[in-house]
Amino acid sequence: MNKYIVVLGNFDGVHIAHQELIKNAILIAKELSLKPLLVCFNPHTAFIIKEGHRLILTREDKINLLKSEFKIDIFEIEFNNEVAMMGYGEFIFNILLKVVDIHTLITGYNFRFGHKRLGDTKSLACISSSGKFHYICINEMMLNYIPISSSEVKRLLSMGAVGLAQKLLGRNFFISGVVCHGKKLGAKIGFKTLNIEYPENLYVPLLGVYLVLVSLNVGKFYGVANIGIRPTLHTDNSIIVEVHLLEFDLEVYEEDVKIELLQFIRPERKFGNIEELIYQINMDVSAASFILKNTCYATEIANNV
Repeated sequence: MNKYIVVLGNFDGVHIAHQELIKNAILIAKELSLKPLLVCFNPHTAFIIKEGHRLILTREDKINLLKSEFKIDIFEIEFNNEVAMMGYGEFIFNILLKVVDIHTLITGYNFRFGHKRLGDTKSLACISSSGKFHYICINEMMLNYIPISSSEVKRLLSMGAVGLAQKLLGRNFFISGVVCHGKKLGAKIGFKTLNIEYPENLYVPLLGVYLVLVSLNVGKFYGVANIGIRPTLHTDNSIIVEVHLLEFDLEVYEEDVKIELLQFIRPERKFGNIEELIYQINMDVSAASFILKNTCYATEIANNV
């Protein structure tokens, strides 16, 4: 069995602190002529421990991002009630060390594991002292006095602060899915939209209107997106993403789409009538156009995104 430099965690969001862990593993593996390996859990451990947990990235998007950005091998440990009930020592010796031959194990400073999350970095340091493997703990990272963590990214998204969240993630928060058929109400009031169902278990940012960048098979386009329950025209509470593209008007049903949130414009609200809604959508489009012409996005437009 080949020995690996293993980086272990959930890696929700793959934010810049996660990226630092992975880069350390790749660098050490290169220096020692060993292979790096990312070990994570499927599903995310929080799904077993508590209900209603939502992720910054879907599993598919996380795996695709890790493979494309870091070219690192990935091993997923199946996380279930049986594993969740294991003591931390049992998990290390009966699960982790049985599936991979570890030369060096790397985790973040706040990594917790085992039944009731009793295992921590001190536990790993103690186990490693027996000579089973080397252990490296990466300290907490800050950005302008803001702790870099998945929880902090979610806190920022819940306030609509997608610009700050972008700095912690190292990229825009995005929603991916497939363009689906809607009721074409947008087209009837002069604002044709692309609709996607909000992905199950994906973290929901502050409901409202955003300037977005939309990636389709035919290219990238700026647009205005509403993320919410559309209270003016609908009575159910299902979250839908509706995007009005600023310079694109083709049928793209059943196509894969990626929607990156660039800037929050306003919170979602219920209007008294259709005329008020149409007026506000016009204002939203004008606000988005102003942002594009008078901010850093203007340069990106000049370079064709």
